[in-house]
Amino acid sequence: MKRNVYNFPDVHNDRIVGLDIIRSVSIIQILWIHGSLLIPESDRRLYLLSFPILINGVSIFFVLSGFLIGNILLKTFFQTHYYLNDIKHFWIRRWFRTLPLYYLILLILFCLQYFLTGNAGNFNWKFLFFGQNLTRTHPIAFQEAWSLSVEEWFYLLLPILVYSFHRVIPKKNTTIILTILVLICLPLIGRLTLDYWGYNRLRDVVPFRFDSLGMGVAGAYIARRWPDLFFRMRYKLLIIAILLTILNTFLLLNATWKINQNPFYYFMEAFSILCFFPYFSNLRKTKFSWFNNIVVFISVISYSLYLTHSTAIRGYLLPWINNLLKLNPTDLSINWKLNLFLYWSLSLLIATLLYKYYEKPMTSLRDRFSPHKKRESV
Repeated sequence: MKRNVYNFPDVHNDRIVGLDIIRSVSIIQILWIHGSLLIPESDRRLYLLSFPILINGVSIFFVLSGFLIGNILLKTFFQTHYYLNDIKHFWIRRWFRTLPLYYLILLILFCLQYFLTGNAGNFNWKFLFFGQNLTRTHPIAFQEAWSLSVEEWFYLLLPILVYSFHRVIPKKNTTIILTILVLICLPLIGRLTLDYWGYNRLRDVVPFRFDSLGMGVAGAYIARRWPDLFFRMRYKLLIIAILLTILNTFLLLNATWKINQNPFYYFMEAFSILCFFPYFSNLRKTKFSWFNNIVVFISVISYSLYLTHSTAIRGYLLPWINNLLKLNPTDLSINWKLNLFLYWSLSLLIATLLYKYYEKPMTSLRDRFSPHKKRESV
């Protein structure tokens, strides 16, 4: 047996490769879109069209997180009395998974900002508690952190909602349905209300994106409550998902329609993403082992990729390399191919090293503070 040098999960263990495919597609789409900023405008459209999936990668992450976290929470909720200790256990395991890497990258970026400019720029104390976009759009600094704020507040509030509703409503199914309705309906009502008053810049404001995660929780509940139906409908819903994705791509390409400013857009986008899940959540692996291994590799480093590819690599590291090589970073027509190559290769390399030497060891610490018989592969 070959030694697993990088400690990546074994495809033949408990992973569902179909969900790894969803995660891999989402992170590649995000890197692809952000990589386009390194390309001259004359070539940018062709580059973007070469990856013709225009459903936002972050939205895919949201629905996937809701589905996976929903599965974990539902399993605990329906198998126990769901005490406060269960919530504590949930939070400890989530926070050891997400917070150490976030704070490491935040510290590095803050130090770079301070030492290069002599001031904190757009960084502030709110970044420590994911409050930088709680009530307004995210500041320019560390822009990719906006989605982390949405997810961390979701991790905090979801078990509290379930616990609170269950204290009032003894029936567990009713509790979950009410929680899902709150998560999906309140953000939609909020967007409709603010849109009426002419404010539609809500893409990265925390409370107005919970419906995407709530849609994932809804999928997890349906898969648990009606597993046979969820399985039988997988091909029909896959066709619907593909058709909705094509429609979404067509609407987004027509910039004059500004479809992504419609209050219903994120709700419909999340629904179209969820329609992929009955098929891919039942795809344990493909018959191509090489493909399975690549997908799992990209999937497990996706969090490190997300946190480092944009501000750290594209914003700081690439300009430094350009300066070292005496290249003009603003003249995209000359050095964009080199920068694009460096962007992808450095993103993959740094994410791999971060996963092996920091992210995975820090995540493993959660078993010391909150032991779990079977570790979640989220």
